[in-house]
Amino acid sequence: MMWLVTLGVAVAGELPVVLPRVDGQLYRPPVDGTQLMWTNSAGTINEGWDTSPRAALHFTNRPYRIGRNNLVGAAVQTNLIVATSYDRVQLAADIPVTLGARGALISEGSIGAADLGIDLRTTLLDPAVSAVGVAVRGRLSLPTGTLPGLSTEAIAGEVSADAEARLTERLLVAVNLGHRMAPEVDVLGTPIGSQLLWRVGAGARVLEGLGVSVDLGGRATYAALGDPRGTPVEALAGMWARLGAGWRLHAAAGRGLTEGIGDSRGRGVLMVTFEPPPAPEEELLVEPSVPAPVQRPTPDEPAPVARLVPGRILLDGATLKVGFAPTDDVLGQVVQELEGRTYIDEIRFMSDPDGRTPEQIRVALTEAGWSGTADVVIEPAE
Repeated sequence: MMWLVTLGVAVAGELPVVLPRVDGQLYRPPVDGTQLMWTNSAGTINEGWDTSPRAALHFTNRPYRIGRNNLVGAAVQTNLIVATSYDRVQLAADIPVTLGARGALISEGSIGAADLGIDLRTTLLDPAVSAVGVAVRGRLSLPTGTLPGLSTEAIAGEVSADAEARLTERLLVAVNLGHRMAPEVDVLGTPIGSQLLWRVGAGARVLEGLGVSVDLGGRATYAALGDPRGTPVEALAGMWARLGAGWRLHAAAGRGLTEGIGDSRGRGVLMVTFEPPPAPEEELLVEPSVPAPVQRPTPDEPAPVARLVPGRILLDGATLKVGFAPTDDVLGQVVQELEGRTYIDEIRFMSDPDGRTPEQIRVALTEAGWSGTADVVIEPAE
């Protein structure tokens, strides 16, 4: 449907101008991840089913404007996102609703639906166990919206690659790069259609249960790369706080950096996210103890042996005993517990669930960050 508006500044003589129906909303909340406000994460590989709901409320000031004409002057929208995942696959529904909007295209206080999004993600590399997490994502946007300037009249599709890496224990970075497919329309000489889409974000935990984030995102219309109207870019800075039991509260503010269709002159976002907490360890497998101080052995003393048995890690000669669940990253836990103990000569495993050879285990420990050179021995099963 075409929309008839009067653009007294953009078109001389205040002549009526017919504009196509485009969505002037550039921002949408991330489907997954709990540290960033815009950039999607690479997800995780789960054992069994997980469900992660989230909700966002955001205010946008002048997201769709041409010159000084505010086609959408302001909008308040909410997004309810429900995602369910199994193994490495996640399916999510993004249900947006406009709670109020005004502008040349919209009557004051208009309420209506926005375009429904269906999101499918497959995690290729789990960031929990890989240096860089990688996922591929597809999204289908359905023309269910009712308000001009905040919805489209055609189906649009997106494909993207999402990557994330934890640079330190506290610092996370993520990148989304993809392609958006949509029918091309003309907005006063600027073709708006298929686009390159991108987002980058960084999040840092500053205190236990409290962190900050910054996101930068945008699109570039292939047919209008030299036209600012077709290349919106926006920045968003935020913070989050852990509420407990898997819930977090997020808040952010930002604005557009260009004159593109969709980047705002001001934006505020509140979001609540939920991530299922890890399953509690079985009491049988946890044997708490207080490690005794470790002293480097003298030349007359034999170097201690790190010995792994089901449910425990025992470091002979250092009275180290640590419980772990069968689903935990055992080698990563070994590296953590043996940090600084480079003088250990031998690490003994009762068994290895992945069927690796001793040399493969030693290489994996080195790649995981342990600087020791101990031999690895797998004891035969009794």
